[in-house]
Amino acid sequence: MVIGGSSFFRGALEYAGKAAAKISDLVYHCSPEPCSGAVEKIPDFLGTCFQGGCLTTGHLQEIIKRAGQYRCNAVVIGPGLGLGPEIGINEETKKLVVGLVRELKDMKMVIDADGLTAISEDLNLLRENVVLTPHRGEFRRLSNQDPTAENVTHFAEKYGCIMVVKGPVDIVSNGKETRFNFTGNPGMATGGTGDILSGAIAGFAASNDLFEASCAAIFVNGLAGDFVEREKGYYFTSTDVLEKLSEAIKWAEDF
Repeated sequence: MVIGGSSFFRGALEYAGKAAAKISDLVYHCSPEPCSGAVEKIPDFLGTCFQGGCLTTGHLQEIIKRAGQYRCNAVVIGPGLGLGPEIGINEETKKLVVGLVRELKDMKMVIDADGLTAISEDLNLLRENVVLTPHRGEFRRLSNQDPTAENVTHFAEKYGCIMVVKGPVDIVSNGKETRFNFTGNPGMATGGTGDILSGAIAGFAASNDLFEASCAAIFVNGLAGDFVEREKGYYFTSTDVLEKLSEAIKWAEDF
């Protein structure tokens, strides 16, 4: 299940959902009414939109209910939850994220984008079945530290979670084991590649170990970007990366 989207952001929800759908069997969404136009164009998405311009605490119980009814194995929280650069994520949406992390404690969870902002003051709620996917700047804001391998590992160990820190060399750590990923290129700084990654992690995690799913997703996401770069140089969009994701997964399986 992908939980995100707002009146300002709709593409983030789409990228995460389409990536997950390439890997897992069924993908549901919980998004507000402004995302309905985008959702209707995506046959991979199952579910209906909620009323309102963004998701808030008023939607908490219904989201929890749906996650149970749909027998979801993994959830993504965050893509497009905010209301844009000037407004950011509002307080009721932050409370929603905290409530979901608290209530869906037995479910594998990927927290990305505006979800990271929402959880930043409640890091004590993190656990071993939660993945955070910050870029280097977001890691600095979460931890007040530079995104070195040592600091990323320490953060994961301290809060008992999994960290996937995106950068020129990606760092994945569960506090006990730390791995590095070298796929990807500067063209992937374009908006949306992080949403593809979060959807891919959840897609793999639906039927695999969460740490291994994180490592697999960061590798194939970067590899898909490398396939695009070979054809187009650094001038591409996240849609281009998404279109190469299946090819990257197939390459990894055949390797």
